Amino acid sequence: MPTKRYHYIIITLVFTILLISTAKAITINVTVTPTAILPGESVKITVTSDSAGEGLITVKPPDGGGSATSIPISFSTAGIKYKYYPGDWLDAGQEASTATLGEYKVHVVLHNGEEARSADSFRVSWEVIPISPIGSIGLLLTLFAAFGTYALTKRKTLVKA
Repeated sequence: MPTKRYHYIIITLVFTILLISTAKAITINVTVTPTAILPGESVKITVTSDSAGEGLITVKPPDGGGSATSIPISFSTAGIKYKYYPGDWLDAGQEASTATLGEYKVHVVLHNGEEARSADSFRVSWEVIPISPIGSIGLLLTLFAAFGTYALTKRKTLVKA
């Protein structure tokens, strides 16, 4: 008879392990693009979740840039949501701006019985950030074309005189 009892214990342990292994914690990821902008521009905040849940996206401006502001975010199922700062914050009646230079921190907290957190940041500066080498080459070609045209017309006016 003791062997039957061990069978029940083993079967119970196997089912417990299976149930624990199928339980999945909520995970989220937040990315901000572009990571560097000029004052007054906006950024796209992408939040990815692997399950349903509700929470907040909070953007904290640099020191002297005002207080942190939040808007709600909810997922009915796993998926991706996009928010735009400061546009979506202004639409929600929040004070939001990218006029202050410095690093803005983006925090996302999502709940579904458990809590998941993720963070990213973006920078507002006056530095010109080349997006691609093609843009830089185009800028240089335009500069040389303008200089060459100026030199050519200046030479023709000297020859006529």
